[in-house]
Amino acid sequence: MPMEERSRWTMHWDEVSVFDGNAVSLGVEEIDLMRAAGESLAREASAMTTGMVLFLCGPGNNGGDGFVGPRMAIQA
Repeated sequence: MPMEERSRWTMHWDEVSVFDGNAVSLGVEEIDLMRAAGESLAREASAMTTGMVLFLCGPGNNGGDGFVGPRMAIQA
């Protein structure tokens, strides 16, 4: 039976860190992880509204993902 919608689950920041570390140890570039997160952010934000979206990014580890999101939203 094909999935019509992507599966989602909530993860704690510590779990995300482990997933990221495992991906990097398997040869996935950190920039590719950041790009994937930014693309998902842009897609989800765009699906929430037909108007403008404001992206606010902090200095934490996920700040880079937040900066990729607007770029992806503009290119879409």
